[in-house]
Amino acid sequence: MPHIFIIEQQREIRSILERILCRAGYTVSTFSDAALAQAYARKTPPSAVVVDMSYQPLTISQALAALRASLPDRNVPFIVTSTWYCDEVNLLPGDGYAEILVKPFLRESLLESIERALWQHQRPKQHPGAMRV
Repeated sequence: MPHIFIIEQQREIRSILERILCRAGYTVSTFSDAALAQAYARKTPPSAVVVDMSYQPLTISQALAALRASLPDRNVPFIVTSTWYCDEVNLLPGDGYAEILVKPFLRESLLESIERALWQHQRPKQHPGAMRV
């Protein structure tokens, strides 16, 4: 089963997200900040990352770049959660996030976002010169 990282500063929210994902059959590792996740990712890489950006001291772009640099697979999808939706988010299409979920969000929205992100990440990449049969 896919291994999901949850990076969330608030312990209660982290616990709720972990419970939702575990009940859906995912293996989950939780972290209170991105630095802890970066260190752990080197030995146990995730299939996807759910990261709250509301508290990050860096801009979203900087935080995602730092996290991505620590992963063996630089294409791991990120689902960004936040209590705010700002203009900077609109500037991130190339930063590798799969989706943005604005809090509060529904359990179903989280699970659907993760499924979409994993599907897009795992589907075979077609070589530009390859022909479909």
